[in-house]
Amino acid sequence: MECNCRDQPSIMSLLHSLFFWLLLHFCGQKQTRLNSMKMTKVIFWISTGFIFLFEGVMPALTGHGELSVQAITHLGYPVYFVTILVVFKVLGSLALIIPKVPARIKEWAYAGCAINFICAFISNWVVDGLNGLTFFPMLILAILIASYIQYHRLANDY
Repeated sequence: MECNCRDQPSIMSLLHSLFFWLLLHFCGQKQTRLNSMKMTKVIFWISTGFIFLFEGVMPALTGHGELSVQAITHLGYPVYFVTILVVFKVLGSLALIIPKVPARIKEWAYAGCAINFICAFISNWVVDGLNGLTFFPMLILAILIASYIQYHRLANDY
């Protein structure tokens, strides 16, 4: 099964450019507690927003499409697994993006997303071997880790 993923490089280059701009913008200024806090918030909301779009919005809109079902069955999972994944991805991403969700629920959402990305990496590796798309879940996991670190920095500052 071949994946037509022309949009991924443009998304990654956009994220790369955005993070590069943020680093240049904030590193050029005198680092104060206010600037550091502002940078923490910016990184948190960008990374969490990306996770929300990637794990919440996209599965909700395309989760039961033909390509999604083919991808899941290609990996050896039953078709009903698509529904389970979509429901928990949407709930987890909502828990991450909504500020008033209790911290314990957010921790479980971060853990669930991390397990999802690790299992996606392993499933792709076992079925298709190591290739460029095998490491894509690890890239998203790195963005999730950035969100998690910034979440704890913000929680400790308040």
